[in-house]
Amino acid sequence: MPSHAERPRLCLIGDSHLASVRLAERQGLLDLSGYDVEYWGAFGPHFRGLVLRNGRMAVHGAKARAEFARINGNGRADIAPGEFDELVFYGCRVRCSDFFGQHLQRRLGDGGWQSRAVMAMSARGFLASSRAYRIGAIFARDHGARIAFVPGPLLTAGVQDYEQPGQFLDLFPDSVRAGPEDRAWLRSELTVAAASDGVRLILQPEETIVDGVFTDAVYAVEAAVENQDPGHKSPAFAALMLSQWDSAVIEGANAARA
Repeated sequence: MPSHAERPRLCLIGDSHLASVRLAERQGLLDLSGYDVEYWGAFGPHFRGLVLRNGRMAVHGAKARAEFARINGNGRADIAPGEFDELVFYGCRVRCSDFFGQHLQRRLGDGGWQSRAVMAMSARGFLASSRAYRIGAIFARDHGARIAFVPGPLLTAGVQDYEQPGQFLDLFPDSVRAGPEDRAWLRSELTVAAASDGVRLILQPEETIVDGVFTDAVYAVEAAVENQDPGHKSPAFAALMLSQWDSAVIEGANAARA
């Protein structure tokens, strides 16, 4: 760990969702001046190049490496356990709408929750579907690294016609009836599963959720409807998410909640 005179070293790692964090910092919603910060990630399919190689988090493929280097700006090729005081994974192709939709539909439309054992297995499998999460869990479990993981948020309300064939509400129509207690159950299962790996999981606040299983449109990414982008969120949303990680980094949390 650094001396008191040094700033803790922080690396923010993510896919395209990471852009909202960087924008939040630039817009003054995040004050990361207390940390020595690096961003490390890639947009689109290039993020799939993330691998564990010789005990280090690295990138496979020349195009993916170039994209990670562009986002980082410091020439970083890989990350070793202990190289940073904390790693915060953001987005990383873990889509909470998939997990919530499936289990809320079962609970509200098909007759009840699955057993605790099955739910625990499902939660662990959902998180471990992300290679980034698996690497973070290895760093935490085997090396004592401080790892926080922020999954991708719920879809944004009103951006698409979710009742069209194959869309979210066509697949999970009863999920809109979910209440706080239903969502709390799923949050608990995911949080406990992550904690068993030594990972601190950060899930979106209850006050950002509307219509059972959607993110309030106030947090939509710019031009979400025009671009048909229900997944990405605004810098204000990123500020709220990271306020749960460390309230000291938030300058505009109250404004973001407004």
